[in-house]
Amino acid sequence: EYPSSQYTNQVNDILAETFLTTKDYNAALNAINRINNPGARILEAKQMILFQLGAQDFINGDMNQAIQRFNNSIAMGNYNTKARSNAYYWRGETYYRMGNYNNAATDFQQFTQSANSSDENYALGWYNLGYSRFKQQQFSQAVNAFQQYTQTEVDKKRADPSSADYAAYQRAFVMGLQRNFQGKINTLDNLMKNFPNSQYYDDALYEKSRALTMINRESEAISTLQKLISEYPN
Repeated sequence: EYPSSQYTNQVNDILAETFLTTKDYNAALNAINRINNPGARILEAKQMILFQLGAQDFINGDMNQAIQRFNNSIAMGNYNTKARSNAYYWRGETYYRMGNYNNAATDFQQFTQSANSSDENYALGWYNLGYSRFKQQQFSQAVNAFQQYTQTEVDKKRADPSSADYAAYQRAFVMGLQRNFQGKINTLDNLMKNFPNSQYYDDALYEKSRALTMINRESEAISTLQKLISEYPN
């Protein structure tokens, strides 16, 4: 017969596994917190749960609670390195939405240093770091981050840098840095018109939405993003 504490831990372990399977993260976290001296496997799951709860808070617009969840996930160390890395990325997103560009830049910098280049958000980490620096008028650092972003995209898509569509995309990107947002939009429109099968078509839609937002044409930005989501669901 199990000692009571060991039996209780086993029950809570089973409960945590059950709640994880159903993605009931709050219940899973409560079960884990009742386990005395949890092992590495349970702590790995806990770190992931804290990140997932933070992501849910972010989606729900509760930015302060999201930051607290991400803080807790990061503070656990390296039981779950992917969860910790993603917590840095999404805490950076949260700070950016709150207008705290200094903290956002710090988190995006940490993310790009710790994340694997195959991570789905790796390129966006550089992109968002660039905008965080740009918002602080740290223009040389912003340019460096944007260059890392474009190089990552090139590496990811194995593109030919001499191709006309890539050149057009680069021109549009530079126009955005120069705050020539209408010029950026026009160049991206021409890219999509002249190269409808370009591998940069999805990037062009995304960049166009950013430029539209910068000149307060939010309804057009929304339509552009809806087109992106519809035509490129992955």
